[in-house]
Amino acid sequence: MADQNIKDLAYRTAASVFGGPVDLATMVMRPFGYKTPDTQVFGSSEYIGKKMEDVGLVSSARSPLTEFLSSIAVPSPATVAKGLSLGAAKSLAMFVGPRSLTWDSLAAGKAKTMEEMGTDARTIWKETGTWKGPDGKWRQEIDDSGSMFRGFGNVDSKSVGEVVHHPKAMAAYPEMAEMRAQSVPGTGGSFVGEMGYAPSSPTVNLGRDNKSGTNSVSLHELQHAVQGREGFALGGSPESMRSLVSERADMEEKFATALQQFRTTTDEVAKGNALQAMNFYGVRLGKMPKVDNTKDAYKRLAGEAEARATQARINMTPEQRRAMFPEKSYDVPLNELIIRGVND
Repeated sequence: MADQNIKDLAYRTAASVFGGPVDLATMVMRPFGYKTPDTQVFGSSEYIGKKMEDVGLVSSARSPLTEFLSSIAVPSPATVAKGLSLGAAKSLAMFVGPRSLTWDSLAAGKAKTMEEMGTDARTIWKETGTWKGPDGKWRQEIDDSGSMFRGFGNVDSKSVGEVVHHPKAMAAYPEMAEMRAQSVPGTGGSFVGEMGYAPSSPTVNLGRDNKSGTNSVSLHELQHAVQGREGFALGGSPESMRSLVSERADMEEKFATALQQFRTTTDEVAKGNALQAMNFYGVRLGKMPKVDNTKDAYKRLAGEAEARATQARINMTPEQRRAMFPEKSYDVPLNELIIRGVND
């Protein structure tokens, strides 16, 4: 088996060398609109390699490592993509604000100028990588490629910097590395406290029963930490939304009572009082989010929607993130978000 692998490597390297000029020509022409297929271009390294397979010079079994090593000689567009996919780390997207140490103030200044000139938000994002969130706060996005969840080992508490490998987030917010990370039962997570403000003892709680998505959950919770630091709209919990749901239900009941009185009474004074009550409760209801239960209210919190958008942009390259306007990653329409906790 080892001899066959060496043989395959030698022949596939030869295919890369002989097909290199065609591969490079293909790569150069594509940006100018010349349509060529990704593979099997006549005379390309893929084409020559396939012919070698057909006559039995190389094995037809695919070996990603062998093909990648052979492509190093003269990489084709297809093999470049294969090599990147073999070695690329998952890329997560975290939104940051002006208080981050890596904030691009020049890009932000350009974004504000473009907005004043009437440029649409999507164009501003594409040109500057800066956008104004639903809470009216400007944001940029850091490249989270290379971030990973290291785990707790045999203990239940460590610093975030020990548990989460995220160099660019820690560079943006050095205080993030010093926060506590706690292993807790379950699969979800939560963030408690305020990053960068003593003595709040900010803590990221991560469910120890989550076997596959802990890195994603950790990014979700770290986004909440950033929200507090930047004065962005905050997240919450279903329990935290009980008062809102209860208050709305109470207003709806009082409005319905006033409406019933207005319809049924014949006394002009009572009818006038009912109309006055309807106006009062109607105005208050109009200013309140229309929510029926705590789960729906929690989902519509702007801070939670943003944290889920961070998770939704998993595996995007910097180019893909720039092409994908952040709003498209929200799973709740922006005009239905519940915005709470915004401050300067």
